[in-house]
Amino acid sequence: MALEVLDPGPSTTVQDFGRPGHGAYGVAEGGAMDRELLAAVNRAAGNRPGAAALEFALKGPQLRWQGSGRLRLAIGADEIRQVTLGPGEKLDCGALRRRAYGYIAVAGSIEVPIVMGSRSTCLAGGFGGLQGRALQAGDSLTVAPAPKALAPPATFSRPYADGPVVLRVLRVSRGSAWRRLLAAEWRVATGNRVGLRLDGEPLHLAPLRLSQGVPPGALQVTGSGQPILLLRDHPTVGGYPALAVVVSADLDVASQVRLGALIEFREAIA
Repeated sequence: MALEVLDPGPSTTVQDFGRPGHGAYGVAEGGAMDRELLAAVNRAAGNRPGAAALEFALKGPQLRWQGSGRLRLAIGADEIRQVTLGPGEKLDCGALRRRAYGYIAVAGSIEVPIVMGSRSTCLAGGFGGLQGRALQAGDSLTVAPAPKALAPPATFSRPYADGPVVLRVLRVSRGSAWRRLLAAEWRVATGNRVGLRLDGEPLHLAPLRLSQGVPPGALQVTGSGQPILLLRDHPTVGGYPALAVVVSADLDVASQVRLGALIEFREAIA
């Protein structure tokens, strides 16, 4: 039983909760950009929270169910909804209006090989997921057997930000750059699964003499003074100095910030 990919959308990959514990080998934890949303969509499909699902960016894929029975799905776009497809029926997720990433969970989960403890796609390494890449038209996705019970629609109450998105940070470096980081608003210039490049008043930190390990959420300052907020597919070692680290509880929020949005940073209370 399989789902046929008719149109993959801009970037659709297989993701679960990632592969922690391999940073020493240069492999980022990766996994779903918004884990809270992935868990809610999986629950709505009757799966465990971290089951492998499809993550899409900005616009969802078009899929066709090639199985003989009916397939239950849950879609987490701007809202969470449940869908059932009959044999040969198509699913078109459409475009996201408020979020950057959405999810499609099928009852039973997407079945791809486990690599280093995870089914997630590592685009930088070219492994995991479906052949280590984003989906392409003509791909066929195997669906694991479905659980018997259908869960009720999941509640997902994280509010949309009407103004700047506020992220809590832990201080790494002291001085004027830290104070300016907290005092300013920052606009998202570019972004992907690796991180977000922010525009604003330039910050200045002393350059590193040696590269250092960096976690997801690290806020590095480039030579031009513009910060980069590292996300799930971040490099495990960086040559730019780190000014702060976004707390892990806010990484899901950071992942959903779209281009052009404003970000403010607040010091986390220990």
